[in-house]
Amino acid sequence: MNCLQGLVGDEEAGESVLVAARRELEEETGYRATRIEERGEFYSSPGMTSESFTLIVASGLEKTGDGGGVPGEDITVHRVAMAEIAAFVAAKRREGVAIDAKLLILLGSAILGGL
Repeated sequence: MNCLQGLVGDEEAGESVLVAARRELEEETGYRATRIEERGEFYSSPGMTSESFTLIVASGLEKTGDGGGVPGEDITVHRVAMAEIAAFVAAKRREGVAIDAKLLILLGSAILGGL
C-alpha cells in the first residue's frame, strides 16, 4: 500500500484520477501497481474550503526505479515493512515531521491513540 499525494491534470489536461494516481505513484515512489482502486472523494475541511481529494489504494507493487519525483520535488522514499508502519509514523511524529491526516486515518486508531 502506498500513501502519497499527487495532482490530477498537472501533466495532461483531462487526465483521469486513476491515470494520475498511477503516474504519481511511479514518479514519486518508484513503484508500479498492478491494481489501483478508487475509494471515494473526501473533503479536507468541509465548510472552510471546497478542496477535495480522491483516496486511491494501490496494490501488487513492482519496483521500477528509485522514485523521488520529478526535478525540484525533493521527495525521499521510505520503504517500511507493513508491520512497522505504525511505529515508523509515531517516531516521525515525535520528531516533529508533518504527517498528513489522511495517512493517519488510513493506518487506523493504533497511531491516533497518542493524540
